[in-house]
Formats: sequence, structure tokens, C-alpha cells
Amino acid sequence: MAFADTTCVDVCPLITAALRQIQIALTPKERTEVQLLTITTDPEIDSPKVLRAYAKRYGAEFENWAFLTGDPAVLAQVGRTLASGKAQSSGLDRPYSANRDSRPKQGNAICLHRTIARSTRRPW
Repeated sequence: MAFADTTCVDVCPLITAALRQIQIALTPKERTEVQLLTITTDPEIDSPKVLRAYAKRYGAEFENWAFLTGDPAVLAQVGRTLASGKAQSSGLDRPYSANRDSRPKQGNAICLHRTIARSTRRPW
């Protein structure tokens, strides 16, 4: 999971490119088990259409990578929840994170409260 916005010119392109490299490195089986997530930090500019164009510039494949936008207050709550360390372990059977070689490894996953996650989803 990453936070980024489409007008950021310093760290966001690096983060998005790194996630794309992780996606490329996944085996077909891993692609069914790993979900990449980018949440905008600028929902007033980053509409679903803008996020889709941004994702396409990086070659993102949407089968296992979602780009989310939503209500600014809800997204701010997501950020505060994650920053506070109060996000709960997901309890998924096979949560993954990436190691230095951009290969997935079993580890802990963060689960957003269902209400927050649902509120940030927008159809393309």
C-alpha cells in the first residue's frame, strides 16, 4: 500500500515505479494472492479518471492493483489511522509484503476498517 498523488514530482513517481517493479516480479500465482493499493493524497485533483491515466503511464495492471480516491475527510482518517499504529492485523491467511529484491514474502498485512476502505472506492 502506498500514498501518492498525480501532481507530485519527487517521491510519488519513485514509489509508483517501485510498486510496478514489484508487480512485474510477481508470478502468476502470486498475482492472485497479492493486492497492490495506491491511495491518493490529493482527492480534489485525483479523480478516478486522472488516477487511471496516471496508473497507465506506469504500466500498472489493474488485475491486482487498485488506485483509490474518495472523500478528503475519509482519506485523512485513513492516513491518521495508519500513522497512529492503530490499524489492526488483517488476519489473512497469506498476507505479503515486499523484500529488498522486490519479491513478495509472507508477513503482516494492514487491514483498513471496512467502512473506510469502502468509502474510498470509486468505480472507474
